Amino acid sequence: MSTFDKAAHTYLRAWRTYKGLSQEQVGNILSVKHTTVGRWENGKVDISMTDLQRLAAVYQASVTQLMMPPEKADIIQKLDRAMRIIDSMDSKDIDGWLSLGEKAAGVK
Repeated sequence: MSTFDKAAHTYLRAWRTYKGLSQEQVGNILSVKHTTVGRWENGKVDISMTDLQRLAAVYQASVTQLMMPPEKADIIQKLDRAMRIIDSMDSKDIDGWLSLGEKAAGVK
């Protein structure tokens, strides 16, 4: 079991309550029992990647965002965006882009 698998449940309850949903409502949306939702949240039952993706859709978040508290969702979204930009660049362009960011933020 990977660290991701062990930690997948950590913030699920926080996300559900952040979105104002009950376990029963989430269960109905996903066509699972509310007890299954509770077991996912408590880490008593492993959650599959498919179910994690389905939960992310219900909570209007990415799977990556579900691995953090809902209050951090905005920064995770920005990091995901930065990663997509970096993935499209070669290493020279990445260094230049990072230098610009460091100058703009006053970071050395």
